[in-house]
Amino acid sequence: MLEINALILFFQSLVSFLPKLIEAVILVVVGYAIGEYVREQIIRSGISYAESIGAFTFFLVIYISVALALPLIGIDPFLINAILLVIIGSLGVGLSIAIGLGLKDIVAQMAKKYLRKLKKKKS
Repeated sequence: MLEINALILFFQSLVSFLPKLIEAVILVVVGYAIGEYVREQIIRSGISYAESIGAFTFFLVIYISVALALPLIGIDPFLINAILLVIIGSLGVGLSIAIGLGLKDIVAQMAKKYLRKLKKKKS
């Protein structure tokens, strides 16, 4: 009548899930602390684009810590890994296009110099 067995099973599953959840939370908190530390060190270094590099590094560390924490609580990390691959691929293509368009004149000049040197050696 009271379904005590169902209640016992619920609490057993809850008690077995809590340590995994605590591990996942600790992992994400440590990842956040490491990401914040690395971001601050990059910003303090004073290099060009330190804010952007620091923010990207912070995001990457947080992303990795979340991706590592998900399997601990029983969530398949396939989707989050696929999202990372799309982000990295998009950044790579964008950077390739930007560098290609930005350096086309310089590369053309270098190619002309190289061809002139080849012609001089053949002569």
